[in-house]
Amino acid sequence: MAGETERPDVPPEHTDPAEHRRQIAERLNATLTKDGTNAATAPLKLKDYETVGNLPAAALYPNSITMVGGVLYQSDGIAWTAV
Repeated sequence: MAGETERPDVPPEHTDPAEHRRQIAERLNATLTKDGTNAATAPLKLKDYETVGNLPAAALYPNSITMVGGVLYQSDGIAWTAV
């Protein structure tokens, strides 16, 4: 198991889906705090889409953020909006 500030590498694909989810969760746990009372231990990298047209449906990601060409976007569950 990774330490609090270690972020283990996770391959984009894995032959065992359960192990892949475990590895992703371990990496997230090393970055995000458990209850939000402390600062994150590392920056959170967001996916950067090439165009707004490539974004997934906002309804699938309410209260979420991502990047489009280096610009931060947020979803209210209805539409993606540049911040």
